[in-house]
Amino acid sequence: MSTEHTTVSPAQPLRILIAEDNPVNMMVAVTILNRVLPGATILEAANGVEAVEKYNESRPDLVFMDLQMPDRNGFDATEIIRKTDPAAQIPIIAITASDMKEERERCLELGMNDFLHKPFVENAMIALLKKWIHPSAAEIQTITPDIQSSDSQHFNIAILKQYLSADIIGYTFLLEIMEATITELRKLSSQIWQHDEQWEDTDLKRIGHKLYGTATTVGLMELSRMAADMQVNPGTPGEQQKLLLTQLKEELDYCIHLLEESTAHLRYG
Repeated sequence: MSTEHTTVSPAQPLRILIAEDNPVNMMVAVTILNRVLPGATILEAANGVEAVEKYNESRPDLVFMDLQMPDRNGFDATEIIRKTDPAAQIPIIAITASDMKEERERCLELGMNDFLHKPFVENAMIALLKKWIHPSAAEIQTITPDIQSSDSQHFNIAILKQYLSADIIGYTFLLEIMEATITELRKLSSQIWQHDEQWEDTDLKRIGHKLYGTATTVGLMELSRMAADMQVNPGTPGEQQKLLLTQLKEELDYCIHLLEESTAHLRYG
């Protein structure tokens, strides 16, 4: 099946900085930008400290800034950038999973210019690039293999394709993002059991935030729901929290199984 796909074409090669601590989300964003901005230099920062450093080193043409990152969050990183480079008009796009009015107002007060909501949707990224870079548009066509999940209630790959315009992303990227997700989920699953039962609310909310970003992007629907709940209510210490983490671990392991099944199907048919 062939499909149309938009490519934006600026007059000069661009430098785009992405600050995002979730490796799956970073992979998605970089892949989209490489495809729609061929020839652009994509700079990656895993936290706000790196974001400020790479901004100062490269003076990018546009910045995508995640708000919730370790070491230094996107709010603080943006404030530092605007204070140290007040004359620059470089657009900074806030990456957020929230629709809270207070958060949007704070972003604008600190000097951010616009918003990109998680999970990343390719058309939304293209619209922001056209708005702030003003490129012309072209079209390309390609084909991607069909792939299914054996349990779409827990792994709905159609959502991943929708977010990424994935009818055109092809075999290699689908395989890469699913394998990256398996690696990330295994790390989080292991992290849950590295501690004893005494968890701080902030630690559990941080795990919930990271899980939500990954699960929602990839289409792990039940895991996404559980992660969203954990961000709001991580449970009281003791049996309630232990039960919540046990259920989360079971869902993590099941999602890993579904992803491994789908990657095997993609590799071997």
